[in-house]
Amino acid sequence: MLIRSTAFILAALAAPAALAQNQTFDLIYNGKSIGKDTYTLAKSKTGYKLTSHYALATRGLATDIRDTFNFTDDYTYIDGTEENQDSNRQTTWLPSKDHKDMNMNSLSQGAMSNHVEPLAATLPFINIPGFDAGAVQAAVLFIAAHASDPGYTAWVPGYILAGLGARDGVSSDDTMAIKQAEQLPPNSHSYNVQWVAGPEATGTLDGKPVKLKTAQLGFDVHRWTIYTDESNTLMQVDVTALPASYVRAKFKLDKK
Repeated sequence: MLIRSTAFILAALAAPAALAQNQTFDLIYNGKSIGKDTYTLAKSKTGYKLTSHYALATRGLATDIRDTFNFTDDYTYIDGTEENQDSNRQTTWLPSKDHKDMNMNSLSQGAMSNHVEPLAATLPFINIPGFDAGAVQAAVLFIAAHASDPGYTAWVPGYILAGLGARDGVSSDDTMAIKQAEQLPPNSHSYNVQWVAGPEATGTLDGKPVKLKTAQLGFDVHRWTIYTDESNTLMQVDVTALPASYVRAKFKLDKK
């Protein structure tokens, strides 16, 4: 069941139609900074374009990823490409027109591979790779523009290790612990999503007080707690199962 408060829906509907951004987020894992995500969300010919670069390292594991997503004017996802700088692999995610399948095309060392995976439902679609704060911002704006929709489908690539950089065959205590916490059903990256409004909160941005809206984005057994200001600008994301957070530069959440 999808639950939203009336106040949250009205605030979402009042969100600005455009939100050009160039933001940096600190990536926090187990209370320690392990990297950064810098993204730009700007107007484009199709509507909006997101370019995001997130690089992080912990316990000898490192990853360096660049995402490029294209959206319509209401932040509906069109297509996206991930470039993995470590493995020199480029992957394109293109949902079918009927939103029943995801087409994945990968290019690595001159070799092309193709894979089609069924989506969980034909509901409105968001793409939220682990540790891409820009993708979360675009998803928040999409949900704000589609608050009356009955639900959403999320594509969550790379979430088994939440972007921590482990590759197939890599083994370490840290890697195995994360696998146990975040293991998703085999061959599935698509989930029905619940978006549930939460209580108001407060924080500071560059030392100035800011009022916050909160919500939980839930899929399977996982919950992402999302903090935005009143214009739906992203301030923080807590990925509760890891535990990890994406925290906007110069932002601090007030303690409860």
